[in-house]
Amino acid sequence: MHPILAIDHGNTHCHDNGPASANPTGTGQRYNNSIIQNQKSKMIEILYESLSAPAAFIAPAPMLASFANGRQTSLVVDVGAGGTRVTPIVDGLVLTQAQRRNGRGGDWLGAVQDRAVRDMMNKNENNKEGKEIVPRYALTATRSSPVEEKWRKSRFHQVAIRDLMYEMKTAPHVTGVAFYRNDEWTIPFLSEKEGSTDTGSPSESGVDSTEKMDVDQESSNEEPKDDGDDSSDEDESYDLKCKKCYKLPDGTRINLQKSKQGQDLCRLNELLFASELPFPNNDQDGNSDSNSLSKTAPTLSNLPIHELIKESLSAVPDADVRKELCGNIILTGAASLVPNIEKRLSLEVQYLVPSMYKCKVIATKNTIERRYAAFIGGSVLSSLGSFQQLWLSKKEYEEYGMTLATQRFP
Repeated sequence: MHPILAIDHGNTHCHDNGPASANPTGTGQRYNNSIIQNQKSKMIEILYESLSAPAAFIAPAPMLASFANGRQTSLVVDVGAGGTRVTPIVDGLVLTQAQRRNGRGGDWLGAVQDRAVRDMMNKNENNKEGKEIVPRYALTATRSSPVEEKWRKSRFHQVAIRDLMYEMKTAPHVTGVAFYRNDEWTIPFLSEKEGSTDTGSPSESGVDSTEKMDVDQESSNEEPKDDGDDSSDEDESYDLKCKKCYKLPDGTRINLQKSKQGQDLCRLNELLFASELPFPNNDQDGNSDSNSLSKTAPTLSNLPIHELIKESLSAVPDADVRKELCGNIILTGAASLVPNIEKRLSLEVQYLVPSMYKCKVIATKNTIERRYAAFIGGSVLSSLGSFQQLWLSKKEYEEYGMTLATQRFP
């Protein structure tokens, strides 16, 4: 048997900014520390009792991601499936008090996409009963038959819808983020009335907002006619067809050009930098927990990525350390594989931090290295000669118990 290096997620479960009386959820720093200790205790027990490891070590994922990029001090921005996490790493140690996290990740973007697609399908006047998204497992000889209620509420159905939204999110029609906000930048999936407070401006054609919404609705109602025309254009390239419409597994086509929500689907990733959340009245759906976009956990923040970085840097007390962290912002995570996201993040952060700080976002072009940065960092850490003395042997575990084990690891 070989020693086992386990990777801890390194998340802080909450951040309490006030007294316990101001936090009705019952969470606080002591509660947070107890959960972390219990998780490490469970991991150590599994490593030694179930896997019979001769030695083990538990390392947080942000620290390993920093080592994978050759930095001992850095600000790790991990954009994953469950959300975005900003973690300061100073000399290889995690500053848990300055760690910040929100719920905007790959799964959240898929839930927004699911809600937008269902709204577009239900706006069609020819569909009076309301059409739903049919995953691949539900495709049978009679495609018109709806999914049974017992399957719709199952976890398997939710995972199938999530996989379908991932396929649509990675399709060629979905573009990256804008290089920077221009005068016409608006938050996707927000109506004209809700988005009037943003920096966006009306179009140059001078069309009134109510008229523009009517035109978009009429064009979305004419979608079946356009579908018939698109089916005859067999000579067009695949990329050009993807820019016009997207075809779901059951044959339903979604127009991406003439409707406003279709255009917003193409710039879905802009929501990572948006200051407002779409679909505020989404509580009435109740189909799945992932679709309740307005319901966020009390331990998570709704701030965009650049605002999370600002709050995390503000929680670091030393000014010299903050300056060094700004120059070593590491972007990692599978959901960060969006074109122009590192340029956009660099400009947004530079706008928020003082002018004396020079911000630099480090994002490797290799998709494998960005996806599995923690595993690469674990390989780098375990290959160091000075690391061999940090292993916790099973003999020490049996002699000193869980107390030494939880104190040994960062």
